[in-house]
Amino acid sequence: MRRGIVAALLAALAVAAAPGAEPPVPAAPGPAASATPAALDARLAEAAEAFNATDFERALEIARESASAAEIAMSAPGLDAATAAALRASLARAYDLGAQARLALGDRRGAGESVERLLRTRPGYRVDTAASGPAYAKLVEARRQSLVGFVVPECQPVACDRVLVDGQPAEFVPEQGFAVLAGQREVVLGRHNFRDAPAAPVKVPPGGRVALPATIEQTSRDLVITTIPPGVAVTLNGARVGVTASGPGGQPASLPLTLPSLAPDEYVLEFEAPCLRRVEQPVRLVLDAQDPAALVLDPVRLEPTRGTIDLRPPEGEGVLTLDGREVQPATVDACPGRHEVSWTSGGRRVFVQPIELAADETVVVRPVPRPTAAVVEGSEPLLPTGLGSTWNLVTIPAGPGAELAGRVASAIADPSAVPPLAPAARRLPAGELADLVRRAAPEADALILPLPGGDTARRLQRLAIVDPARRLLEWTAWPERDAAAAKRVADRLAGRDVALIVPLFGADLVRTRDGLVVAGVLPGGPAEAAGLVPGMRVLAIAGRVPGAAEGPLESLPGAVPGKPVPVKVRDGLGEKELRITPVPAIDAPLPAQRAQGLLLPDIARLDALRVAGREAERAAASVRAALLLAAAGADEAAAQALDRVTVDERLDPAGDAWGTVLFVQEAVARRLGRKDVAQAVHAQWAALREARLGGRLGPPLAAAVGAAD
Repeated sequence: MRRGIVAALLAALAVAAAPGAEPPVPAAPGPAASATPAALDARLAEAAEAFNATDFERALEIARESASAAEIAMSAPGLDAATAAALRASLARAYDLGAQARLALGDRRGAGESVERLLRTRPGYRVDTAASGPAYAKLVEARRQSLVGFVVPECQPVACDRVLVDGQPAEFVPEQGFAVLAGQREVVLGRHNFRDAPAAPVKVPPGGRVALPATIEQTSRDLVITTIPPGVAVTLNGARVGVTASGPGGQPASLPLTLPSLAPDEYVLEFEAPCLRRVEQPVRLVLDAQDPAALVLDPVRLEPTRGTIDLRPPEGEGVLTLDGREVQPATVDACPGRHEVSWTSGGRRVFVQPIELAADETVVVRPVPRPTAAVVEGSEPLLPTGLGSTWNLVTIPAGPGAELAGRVASAIADPSAVPPLAPAARRLPAGELADLVRRAAPEADALILPLPGGDTARRLQRLAIVDPARRLLEWTAWPERDAAAAKRVADRLAGRDVALIVPLFGADLVRTRDGLVVAGVLPGGPAEAAGLVPGMRVLAIAGRVPGAAEGPLESLPGAVPGKPVPVKVRDGLGEKELRITPVPAIDAPLPAQRAQGLLLPDIARLDALRVAGREAERAAASVRAALLLAAAGADEAAAQALDRVTVDERLDPAGDAWGTVLFVQEAVARRLGRKDVAQAVHAQWAALREARLGGRLGPPLAAAVGAAD
């Protein structure tokens, strides 16, 4: 009320003032703090406070700044409709406050110009007469009569609730119609879920009303959903459309979720939430122009449901967690969905497994010690089959993974480092690559990385493994065509019993319920030369097919080096007979065997057993890991591991394992230049003359003693 009285008094004084009296010069406009609708509204609130405090100059200054900023923001390209409407409202509010401030300062002409800008921005703008005073309200209405007319839509079969004038929404004024700037206008009538009805160009007189009849056609309808309880994800025909929200006061039903403007059709709704049974509901949506209201479904009720996870880790100390929460070994009730089980022993996570639990399902999880492999996102289809069953897998994002792949490719790009097809793998120092792996996947024991072939002549498929702890890089290669063929065959085979290697032929055969299938052939080997290709069925070799109890095929009669052997096969074109000439020996490993020559995967698995295995497993793993490190050329790591190895005499009565450890320890010490250690160790294993190198089937240590002496 105080604001209205002050404005009225100052307006009366302005009318009585002598002609030619100049109002104070307002401050020059400046940019608003920010042109967002929220920031503009905050500035306009400051202008209103200044006006109420009779600081009209300050109010005018802020209003002019805000109007300028809003005009600039509205001219920006790509503005969405909601932001444009909010900016238009802020601009109109700025013109309104500016007009009131000018009128209060005695500038009636300036106030009229601001009101005209206000009405051109929003023809239907409503003035708060109680706050602004009767003089200002009278000024606004006088200008409105000279600038604004009204459009009254007369739509059938239902009323229109939307009017667009020259592409902008018009405002509805009670008892008048939709406010429109006077003049020739393009008018479009519409209603939510109905097709717009464009009218012919309309001439709207100032202060007049124009009736516009139109027939509109319904095209869609809203669908309204509520659920009990709230917090339910809703899917429509397989696409997520929203989540129902909680209502006030903890009501059992959710607030309505509206799916707007759906075309008439058959729909399938799916409702899902954690720990609730999934509900599927068909809906048939039809149109009704006489009653276009939304189709409101009855509340959808979801019943609670659970599954169980049976957790039984191995004996020994360790911490078992489910979704990061420590649990005791037991059958645990859990909500259906994705869960993660992990087991930590010896200060490291040695088992991580994601599981998908269905409603009313029991999943049995038996944690076992295994290493953790880091793999690059998107490379999973290229990795060895079954990797997830023997390793804990963590994923490196594609970006950092590309950098790692580039570093690995650079490390093995040297032609001297490219292995021929005969060696299974080559081991190189990893250098800074190990640090990159540790940063990308701190808990990984190894990075397993498939690389595209860089050898255009042979098209090699390459697999690299990085051990970040010991800074070793190991890799292998085989022709891409073998890899692709082996994968196709592996995908087709079912009920596999025994894999049979035929080294004298240079072929991998797999025995299935339907007979023998060629899984791979060695490039340049006898089988390839004879025309054997992966995927062929082998019907007979030298006139017979081995039974399930037969041994390796090279032991069959007729498989003699240098003597052609008839092999009957079947492919897509029918049956035929090939003649394969075995060779005395094939040194190159076949595609099915190549990964077996890699040492780092075995070392990683043994590390996990050494930490969390049973007592006997830990002892055996320590010995084998130390020996493999020596074989991998990691002499420093091998020397440390060999120093820590102990062998229980009860498990090694003949001293084979202990003698082998000492024998290798001497070799490692000599390679490292530690002659004193080598001599001391030599004296220990030289006394074990009854032991055998590597086990009962190995050569006697005495032979090695004689050679060393």
